[in-house]
Amino acid sequence: MQFPLLIVPAGGDGTRMGGAEKWKLEIRGKRVIDWILDYWAPYCGKAVVVVKEGNPKEHNRTFGGMAVDYLPVNTPTVNAAILEGLRFHGAPERFLVVLGDCLVDGVFEWTFLHPPEYHLSGAAIIEGDTDFNRSYAVDDRGGLITGVIEKPTCGMGVYTFTWFDLPALISDRGITGALRYLTKEGKLRPIPYSGRYLNITYSEDLQRW
Repeated sequence: MQFPLLIVPAGGDGTRMGGAEKWKLEIRGKRVIDWILDYWAPYCGKAVVVVKEGNPKEHNRTFGGMAVDYLPVNTPTVNAAILEGLRFHGAPERFLVVLGDCLVDGVFEWTFLHPPEYHLSGAAIIEGDTDFNRSYAVDDRGGLITGVIEKPTCGMGVYTFTWFDLPALISDRGITGALRYLTKEGKLRPIPYSGRYLNITYSEDLQRW
């Protein structure tokens, strides 16, 4: 599957890692952003990495020789970073979003990206062998448990959207709110994934890849 555009929101503060910008961190001598871009390069035409403002010389050293655009902005949310990437490149009919702390090396099933479901969005999911996957998940908004899912699959930081989804992203809901909106509208399909997956949250996660 070839996507016209990949957007990597990578401007987070890394509050659980002492404020480190995760895309700069190294795993086995290779930066996190390089792991991400190397995996996704065969699947995408253009790529833009949305990074935090503040160090243009470092950004030029990092991205200057790469076949990727970078966009230093001050964006408080993932949604805002996605929209900045779309303003920079324009909004294609379909585009891919991969969070800047999400590493994969396996295989995705893009089966729904064909007529008659091509207009739908997707969120990657993975089954696992953690306590979370062996237990159950609850939705406890408003002080009440409103939903229970036994042995849930885990959502990942990989999404595909269409330009029809811009109303969901142009809001203060955040990425989770946008996904809930699309789910309610019946516009979000799962993208099954098999292989290794790492969401970098704590410093010790860097040893797990």
